[in-house]
Amino acid sequence: MQLTFRQPDRGIKRERRLLLMLFVCVLAFSAWLVVRNLQGTIRLAPGRIACDAERVRGGEFVNGNYRFAGGQFQSRDRARSGKASCLLPATGETQFGLTHTLSGFRAGEAWRVSVWRFRDVIRSGKLVAQALDDDGFYYEVSEPVEQDQKGWEKIEIFFFVPYNNPPSSINIYVYSDGLQNVFFDDLLIERVDYWEEARFKPQKLRLLIKDEAMASLQANKEEALKQGILSNEADDWVDARLRTDQSEQSVKLRLKGDWLDHLQGNKWSLRVKMKPPGAWQQMLVFNLHTPAARHYLHEWVLHRLWEREDVLTTRYDFVELEQNGENLGIYAYEEHFEKQLVESRARREGPLVKLAEDGYWTGISRQLSHHGFVWPAAKHSGMDADNAAVAAFQEEDWLADEALASQYRQATWLLEQARQGSRPTSDIFDLKRLARYYAVCDAMGAYHGIVWHNQRFYYNPITSRLEPVGFDGFGGGDPSPYNFLGEGALHPAHLAGESFYGRLFQDTAFVRQYLQELDRITAPAYWEAFIQELEPEWEARRQWIVLEFPEYRYTLRDLFRQAAYVHSLLAPFPETSARAYPLSGGRMQIQNTHTLPIEVVGYGTTTTAMTMPLRKPRWLPARSPRKLLDQMRRDSLVQNFGAIRYLHEEAQLKQGSIPLYDTLPLPAGAKVVFYRVPGLSAPLTATPLRPFQAPDGLSIRQHLAQTNKPGADLNWLVERPNYWLIRKGKHRLSRNLVIPAGKGLLIEPGTEIDLQQGAALISYTAVQAMGTPEQPILFHSTDGRGQGLQVISAGVGSALSHVRFTGLGNLQQGGWTLTGAVTFYESDVQMEACVFTDNHSEDGLNIVRSQFKVERCLFARTSSDAFDSDFCRGEIIDCVFEQTTNDGLDLSGSVVTVKDCRFSRCGDKGISVGEDSDVSVLKCTIEDSHIGMAAKDLSSLFARDLRLNRCAQGFVAYQKKPEFGPARIIIESYQATAVRRLHAIAPGNTLQLADELIQGQREY
Repeated sequence: MQLTFRQPDRGIKRERRLLLMLFVCVLAFSAWLVVRNLQGTIRLAPGRIACDAERVRGGEFVNGNYRFAGGQFQSRDRARSGKASCLLPATGETQFGLTHTLSGFRAGEAWRVSVWRFRDVIRSGKLVAQALDDDGFYYEVSEPVEQDQKGWEKIEIFFFVPYNNPPSSINIYVYSDGLQNVFFDDLLIERVDYWEEARFKPQKLRLLIKDEAMASLQANKEEALKQGILSNEADDWVDARLRTDQSEQSVKLRLKGDWLDHLQGNKWSLRVKMKPPGAWQQMLVFNLHTPAARHYLHEWVLHRLWEREDVLTTRYDFVELEQNGENLGIYAYEEHFEKQLVESRARREGPLVKLAEDGYWTGISRQLSHHGFVWPAAKHSGMDADNAAVAAFQEEDWLADEALASQYRQATWLLEQARQGSRPTSDIFDLKRLARYYAVCDAMGAYHGIVWHNQRFYYNPITSRLEPVGFDGFGGGDPSPYNFLGEGALHPAHLAGESFYGRLFQDTAFVRQYLQELDRITAPAYWEAFIQELEPEWEARRQWIVLEFPEYRYTLRDLFRQAAYVHSLLAPFPETSARAYPLSGGRMQIQNTHTLPIEVVGYGTTTTAMTMPLRKPRWLPARSPRKLLDQMRRDSLVQNFGAIRYLHEEAQLKQGSIPLYDTLPLPAGAKVVFYRVPGLSAPLTATPLRPFQAPDGLSIRQHLAQTNKPGADLNWLVERPNYWLIRKGKHRLSRNLVIPAGKGLLIEPGTEIDLQQGAALISYTAVQAMGTPEQPILFHSTDGRGQGLQVISAGVGSALSHVRFTGLGNLQQGGWTLTGAVTFYESDVQMEACVFTDNHSEDGLNIVRSQFKVERCLFARTSSDAFDSDFCRGEIIDCVFEQTTNDGLDLSGSVVTVKDCRFSRCGDKGISVGEDSDVSVLKCTIEDSHIGMAAKDLSSLFARDLRLNRCAQGFVAYQKKPEFGPARIIIESYQATAVRRLHAIAPGNTLQLADELIQGQREY
């Protein structure tokens, strides 16, 4: 019998299969983890670097092969994707995170960097791209470009690697100022394949210049650097070849430009003249210059705006220039003034004329050779537009043909009429296009081209009028903001009226057309349409420009701001743009205070409707212009308005002129004037008539100073070399006497001045009145109408001793009123043994904004306060205050020490301290007064060795004015006898009474 042994292997096989399956699952899961760790939640494609903050290794975030510093800030409190983000905490210090160093890029590449930030109200979290080289670029953004439903917002940077001096590496990072917690997530860095979809790629021009010709150009450049300007001669042209992708042609060229900015480095500005029968871009002559010479893209936009408005302008765009194999980068090309210019703009051939600038540049050259610098206000006769000849481009060609010569003569006559102002603007110019030309200049702040020697005009042989040719608007760099040409229009004192363009703004027909065009061209709706139309082309060119000039960071919105600002100033302001005053006899006076002219069109009884129209509107010139600004604006030598400071006193005098008023009939019942800015489509503006007549002549103070000087009628007032002298004796003063600044006023002992018929002595100089016990000095008023002594802005200190002021009132001259029978304003003073009695004024003595020392003086029987100190520092020693209707001593905003003084029978308070004063009261007595001492409104009152006798209340503290805070009284030592209520302290105020602290009570 054969036996077969069978091993029970069925269960073992099953176990092996299970183990194998488990192993495969583990392997697959591990592979998934590896792939996930390498790829992250943001998909990585070529040219993309991303960080989702999910993984940290060695203190860094990791995503695939990329690492990002700041891993210690990983947080699982919030996440936009996945479960983690980067939290920069609120530590009070700047924190940096998600930092990655980008390298291996090439010049000209475009990159976009974005990161998501949890809603950051104060924008404290920022995204940065920073080149690590010393001269590298720096981009920083904090404004979001997109938001999601979960409260995350996207911030983004778009940049090009610079064309010149590209950095070796660029740091990408986020940071926070540490003021609050800021969460970041999903950083994405990606290269943008921009050029494939470019709307614009500059044509490449290649100039081939032989060594001899290059040497000639170099010599001309060196001579220009030596002279300070470039002066071209007829023999400066050299031969060269111009090669494009399509052809190669012979040309002549020379250096171009006047100032040395056209000759910087190796980017020289050139004028290129094609040799017949050649042409480039349908141009025979054109210029090449660095974009920086015309403020990069600003000039290109300016030309596009003129084109949009059908204003003649040169063709202007950008090329890439190569010279003898060396790439010079981006250049701007600009058409020269040939007949192709007008024909390309659908105009019939006609002369292009100007005021010749030869004398101007000769004057500049002479200044440089004689002085080494150019003075902006130079008055060389050769630089005066009135002396410049009228000239035409290609003048010989125009004179060679009789038919063409006739057109040339017509053009020169018209331009001469414009310069002299001998004919109306509408007889000389195409008014609409001229208005549009200047309105476009205003919309962009492009004023370099309006200088007289930059102006160019085309004579239209069909209309027989001149049209402006726009070019060179930004020769001075950045636009000058916050002004426009029409300010001050029609005002006869307009300094710019001396200039060519200024005379235009004295012509009502031009002004109306100009304002109509300015209102339209600067309107937000106009610019929104213009931006939408231009933006693709702008962006394409901008991205080329920043390859070489990364510092140019403007957007079309930035350019819009100048236009928006100008537009905001055009319409009048109902509250301020006109001042209308009624006159007797059914008339009124009106002044235009607006920066533009206005037309008065009628009247009404309310501001809602004009019910009484004028038969013919009345023009009113604009307010007096800012003359110095006008002068700078028209002066081509001023390159930076903001850097100029006019310190000469004459400059201030030239800032304005006397306001202009016009007289109009005023219908019965009219209470409102209606007017408009000519040319504007805005609704009428309504301004109510003021309830009093217009100011005329001098103010009260000015009138007093001019008509009440020392004179021969006052034989007791003697002029000495350094002072005025009032001689000893009894003098009657029945008119005001004003002592001007410059000489002091000396009053001899024993002098008595009787102020009658409302007379006052007003001194703008220091007063020395040194009486003696035997011969005191007396100011009084026998008729009770005298208005006291007023010392104002004396400059140096005054001194008074043994002077009595009695029976005087305060100054009341027309609308000019002071409160003191004696006043010292911004005039330091020392007083000793002076007496102030029986004065019927608000203050017996009022000292304001001064330092003082008042010693051994008597204040008695004053109708209100005895002594009022406002915003002063001083000492009051051994004085007596008695029988005052109101306060004995009223101190506001002052720092004062009061020592050894007695206050008796004060109707309100012995000492009142207010408005943030700091007062110390030492060894004083207050008796028989309603309140002993009061402190209010953030004041501090300290007292030591104080005696209170028979007062209704002792110490009072309260807050009277809401803009101030509570007051504080500190009484170190005191005696109180027969005081009915020792203290009344309002809530929030405090009284430290010896060792007892008393807080404010609920009732007071």
